[in-house]
Amino acid sequence: MYIAKIFFAATIFILSAFDSNALSSFGSTRIQSKTIDESYKVFGGAKFENVILKSSLRVFGPCKLFDSEVKGTLTVQGELQARTTKLSHLKAQGEVDLRGTTVEGAEIQGHLRLRKSKIKGRLNLMGYLDADESEIDEIKISTNEMKLKDAKVKSIYVRKNHADKKAAPAQQIIYLLGKTSIKERIVFENGNGLVVVGKRVKKMPVVEGGRVHASL
Repeated sequence: MYIAKIFFAATIFILSAFDSNALSSFGSTRIQSKTIDESYKVFGGAKFENVILKSSLRVFGPCKLFDSEVKGTLTVQGELQARTTKLSHLKAQGEVDLRGTTVEGAEIQGHLRLRKSKIKGRLNLMGYLDADESEIDEIKISTNEMKLKDAKVKSIYVRKNHADKKAAPAQQIIYLLGKTSIKERIVFENGNGLVVVGKRVKKMPVVEGGRVHASL
């Protein structure tokens, strides 16, 4: 079995195989300029630079990916930062910051920031979305507020807030800024949505279950 050269900063670090196809490490893990064929688990902080993972990666702690590629599913329980990285599918619980990164599809619980990134499939998000100069095919989101600036999106579906069923549904707000464009439509499931459209947006979006407000 090929085992990558690993630099570590923790006092306890173990690299082992749970089976013939899986590697795991415990502690703060740093891997540079390597290709890893096996699926990989990290119990602790992880930093990968110029690494190709041909199978899945699971990180239980903060994760940083720079100039890397994960061809299997990336699962992170903790903060994720990715720069100029390619991801097949992302599952994350925690704050996610993607810059210059391409994702085939994503399921995220937490705050998502996108800068010059692309999500080609569906984005399922429970939390706040802040996307700048990015492209997303389809958004399904549970949030009170989200912001798109200079972004290209196919469609947005805003789920109901899970609040007191007896209370009136809280208003959910989408800000469209810069030259953002929505190809199809925006749907608010709770019927109390608001789309605030900046003056540089050329085409007003089609909105169901809400209203559009053009900012001055």
